[in-house]
Amino acid sequence: MNTTTSHEVPSDAARIWAATEDNAVTSAVINETLLSIRDDLWVTTACVERILDGLALERELVDLGLKRSERLVAQAQEAVAALSATTEDVGDNDALEETVGAAPPRSPAEAFFTTHAAERQACSLRALLLQRHDLLDTYQELMNAHALVDTPANPEEDEDDDPWADTNDSGDEDDTTPTQLKLTLSQFLRNSLVDSTLELATMSAFKAISILTRRHHDSLWHHRFHLLERIPEHNHPSHYLHLLPRTDASGEHELVPEPAQPVRKIEWCERAEVVAALSDQSTSTPVQAQPALTAAELSEWYRLRALTIERRSGMVDVALAFVQYGVSQGVTGLDELGEELSLLERLVYDSPQPVAPIVAEDWTLERWRALEPLQVVKACLQYSTPADIAEAIRRLVLPYLYVLEARAERNGTPDSNLPLRILTEYLLDAPLPLLAAVFESSKPTLSTAQRIVKNDAHMARLALACLYGSDSLHEWSIMSRIFECLPAWEGAQGADEEDEADTTLTSLGAFVTPSPTRFKATAEELMLFFTPLPAFALSRALDVLDVHLDSGEILARWSVPAPLRWFLQSSDNEQEQRGYATRMAHRAGGGRLDELENEDDWQSLMDDMLKLATSGKGPLAGPFGRLEKTEVLKIFFHGLLSSARFDIAKALLKPSGAERPLEPSVTEELVLSVAQEFYDNAMSGNLHTGDMRLAYECLTVAPTTAKVRKERDFIEATSRICSFNVQSRSGHSITPIEIRLEKDRLSLIARVLASTDDAYKHSQVMIELANKLGVPGDARVYGMLADAALAAEDFSAAKVNSGKMIAAVETKEDAEVAWRTAFQLGRQAEWTDLVARLRLLAHAARLCPPEHTMDILATWRRVEAEHRDERRDKPKAARKERPKPGNPRDAVGTAITSLASRLPGVRIPASPATSDTAARVLAAGGQRAAATLSRVAGAFPFGGGHARSDNGEQRSRTPDVSSAAKHALSRGVGWLIGDD
Repeated sequence: MNTTTSHEVPSDAARIWAATEDNAVTSAVINETLLSIRDDLWVTTACVERILDGLALERELVDLGLKRSERLVAQAQEAVAALSATTEDVGDNDALEETVGAAPPRSPAEAFFTTHAAERQACSLRALLLQRHDLLDTYQELMNAHALVDTPANPEEDEDDDPWADTNDSGDEDDTTPTQLKLTLSQFLRNSLVDSTLELATMSAFKAISILTRRHHDSLWHHRFHLLERIPEHNHPSHYLHLLPRTDASGEHELVPEPAQPVRKIEWCERAEVVAALSDQSTSTPVQAQPALTAAELSEWYRLRALTIERRSGMVDVALAFVQYGVSQGVTGLDELGEELSLLERLVYDSPQPVAPIVAEDWTLERWRALEPLQVVKACLQYSTPADIAEAIRRLVLPYLYVLEARAERNGTPDSNLPLRILTEYLLDAPLPLLAAVFESSKPTLSTAQRIVKNDAHMARLALACLYGSDSLHEWSIMSRIFECLPAWEGAQGADEEDEADTTLTSLGAFVTPSPTRFKATAEELMLFFTPLPAFALSRALDVLDVHLDSGEILARWSVPAPLRWFLQSSDNEQEQRGYATRMAHRAGGGRLDELENEDDWQSLMDDMLKLATSGKGPLAGPFGRLEKTEVLKIFFHGLLSSARFDIAKALLKPSGAERPLEPSVTEELVLSVAQEFYDNAMSGNLHTGDMRLAYECLTVAPTTAKVRKERDFIEATSRICSFNVQSRSGHSITPIEIRLEKDRLSLIARVLASTDDAYKHSQVMIELANKLGVPGDARVYGMLADAALAAEDFSAAKVNSGKMIAAVETKEDAEVAWRTAFQLGRQAEWTDLVARLRLLAHAARLCPPEHTMDILATWRRVEAEHRDERRDKPKAARKERPKPGNPRDAVGTAITSLASRLPGVRIPASPATSDTAARVLAAGGQRAAATLSRVAGAFPFGGGHARSDNGEQRSRTPDVSSAAKHALSRGVGWLIGDD
């Protein structure tokens, strides 16, 4: 409840009232809170907004609200009266000045409420409380009469009561013990009176409806037809006869009851002009009044209501009783409808019914009116069984059809084929068991008088149309029974007749094929197709039917049944045959209840598939006749492998003492295809479980060729990648299909290194993983390992992996990765091994493109300066120690000094660093000179790697001095850094 929205009362009592739950409200709470609040409008609003399920407490709230609203409503009434008197005095003068099109004048109440919101609200609330007070009295009477609980219906009770009459007599009713109310007090007060009455009507609470229509006549009479239409159709009209409309004494109009006398005096706030002033015209919806009907309109309503009862409930007797009660109320024009319902009642209730209770066919008056002879036949045979249908046709249907034939002859339109035509229409739509019983009673071996269908050719056409038009997938034994009853024509067929019959059957296949305008060919349409065929064509068609029945039994045996017309549709459709062969092979496995378990079963399946592909020619060919034997075997083994029966597949692919069904290359291709399907469907990369295990084991069926080994390595690599818990781009664990679809598979190595902190320490595992993924480039893998080690600040591992990376450079792509990685490592200031950094920078300068050389030399100079400072800060004793043999720095100095003395013609680029160093070399000599020449050699803008060539190839080997110098210096720099 939110009473503060309309009028703020910042008091403790108001807050206590707002915080009190509905089930905690008592009389004491009301007295302690609301009575202590002086704001009348706030208290009135609180009484309106709070609706309780207790009748006494709710009445106490309503009475309190009415009492506290008296003052404001009285003030409003006085003010409106004064304003009305003033308006009357001024009205005469203003009337003379009115012009055409001027807005209509507002009423005094409307004018007053426009500027007095509090009084307007008080009047609205009081009107609502007065209405609620009346509803409380009504609900009290409903409770006293036990009208809101389920009680046994009494049709004789209140039969003569008029709900629209002005009477307060609630009738003498038997008391019942309330169990569960159909409508609680809070629901009754919150809903509108009309909605509550309609809801009670849907629950067939006729006693409650009688009380409501009596106490609130003026509010409910205009909704009388809505109320009657809400009553469930299965209720007998004797239960609510007192609610049905009737005609007046003249018989031309509906009887309108006299308005009921109000139970209390109407207050000022309930008057029409005040209610109009209080209502919001922009949002209010006027009630659609239902005026009194004429006799014709009332008759039409009774007719439509009776049809609705019959249509919705199917209870023809109730609809008939409703019409009869309408006639008893003086409504005319219902005699014809009563007769029709009476006839339909006999058809529904007096016709033979089935012994076992089943859901019978729904008969309606509308259908009965449009009943055709075929419907009469179906009604006669509706509950017939295969055991009695032949007798029912002879006893009920044939006599009825002969009557129709005689009637047509008497009318001047003789039709001797009428009985056979109508019976054929029924049989074309009859179930196969009933059809088989009719054919068994029409065998050519029986006498003509005993046969139901007496013409042999018509019998064959009827059987072909019914069987090829049937959707049945499992009634093959019944179809065979029908086939055994068909006639056989003696005499051999000529070649021309056979060709003509085959052409007809080919056109039949096109006829039964679905099209955009026709989903399938019905039995009626097939009957039209077979009608003009001669006897020899029918005989050929029966031969084809025999083949199709045998094939259908085979397909049904392996749980892939097809309707009989499918054999006609797919006779020339290779794709359709291939698809069904695939279904046949795959349905045999897959974890179903009828899954094949042993080798003999799979051998039988293979034999049947080959039989369906190799038996007969032309129209007599099997359902897989368009497929080659090898293709059928491939489809079979694909299904066998997909079912994970690898042991059986090995036994059938390599039979002892027999020819192999498939060539090794075909077997290899098939095994790889199935293994890849298992792989792609796997949700986990673990090769020891699920589909990945099946993919790995599937490869054991084929010989271990290069392709099989490659696929096995790829599965092992996938399992290893997934074991590192690599995440996909979506944030979930990476799936095998994502690994297969990854174009840059080296990126998978990077993701492994990123997902595991110490993965870079297992360089051999990463190299093996890259090889199994089928991607070359050991240098790039070592580069990734070096980057990962650098990220982990493991400079020792970074140094080792970078050295392996440099040694593994073979391609231009390797060189690109190598120089960037070496440059990145060499520039790391946190790495204290300056010698190793200088060596990496030298490698970077050797492998990088020319445009990056100066950047690398700049870093080289900075690192070399740090190294020089470090050496200078060492104790002099340590500097003067004799260099150990094999010291790389001494080797560098000696090699470069010798190299410089041998190449006096090579001009070394001058720089501040080189000039300073040269001066110190001349002064210090020895190791300092070697270090200087090493730095100078590192600054040369040429190298010995192919990556430095402008055109991507090795430089020309022309023996000039410049080339010789550059080549010698390149070799010297390589030797200095330990390059072979």
